[in-house]
Amino acid sequence: MIEADPAAWQGRRLVAYCTIGYRSGRWAEAWSGRGLRVENLAGGVLAWSWAGGAFAAGDAPTTAGHVYGPAWDLLAPGYASTW
Repeated sequence: MIEADPAAWQGRRLVAYCTIGYRSGRWAEAWSGRGLRVENLAGGVLAWSWAGGAFAAGDAPTTAGHVYGPAWDLLAPGYASTW
């Protein structure tokens, strides 16, 4: 989406995320160097869940968080891992 039309995202604050923040951090760094305002969610969705952060599927709240795979099924209690 962003990669297909970066100009459409100019001037907007973007937050990249992944399971632990490594892949999204690399992506955020690369795209920040191309003129986009991109920040990385440090710690990824795992840290977000342990901090009590909310997840959404579209406009609806959810307790499901997508992680890299079964070995990364480390969301906080009360959240459901998907992969």
